[in-house]
Amino acid sequence: MGLPLIGHLHLLGRMLHLSFQALSTKYGPIVFLRLGMVPAVVISSPELVKEVLKIQDANFASRPYLIMGEYNFYNFRDIGFVPYGDYWKRMRKLCATELFTVKRIESFQGILMSKRFFEYGEHEAEMSSEAEDFKHIVFEITEQMLQFHISEFVPAFMRRIDWKIPEMKRIHARQDKFLQRILDAHKARLESNTSQPKDFMDTMLQSLKSEGARGEEQSQRYRSKLLSR
Repeated sequence: MGLPLIGHLHLLGRMLHLSFQALSTKYGPIVFLRLGMVPAVVISSPELVKEVLKIQDANFASRPYLIMGEYNFYNFRDIGFVPYGDYWKRMRKLCATELFTVKRIESFQGILMSKRFFEYGEHEAEMSSEAEDFKHIVFEITEQMLQFHISEFVPAFMRRIDWKIPEMKRIHARQDKFLQRILDAHKARLESNTSQPKDFMDTMLQSLKSEGARGEEQSQRYRSKLLSR
């Protein structure tokens, strides 16, 4: 039986897979739970797994609410966090037809071989300041993603009680400033018509610009795509 606010969380132990197995043994191969206020379905038979992941995959393709997607990935604009729908389909098409084709990846070979985040001295490797900044940002984002966030398990109107939101905003401000600096450098290079070979970021900018997005929305889409590289 579920309880107010916590749902069925009291039925789960530290080893979730064993808890799910015990519930499936008792109630059958399909079990509905509420993790806090989040509905969840536990599937434990090959036939039902095939039904969910192959036959009915589009109905289960969206993502659950993750607070990092809202505060650190531009309100779910990143392809890894955006809900399944038209925007996700456009981003997937962009990746499949413009960014990750064999021909496009081969065109980056020269850059991949020459562009380095590490500058080697005579006796030791010294990380560039740009790479050092990026390393710390990624580390902080990853650390936040691995933590428990109460806002993901409570009703929407209660999400603001999450005490970790101020820290997420601080990380996002650093992240946004860093990505904007990279974007500005690439935009300036493209506008100058330099003969320098184009890299992944240049290709992405040209592809997104051709879609007709404008203003801040366009800028946010650029930064969210850059972060998902």
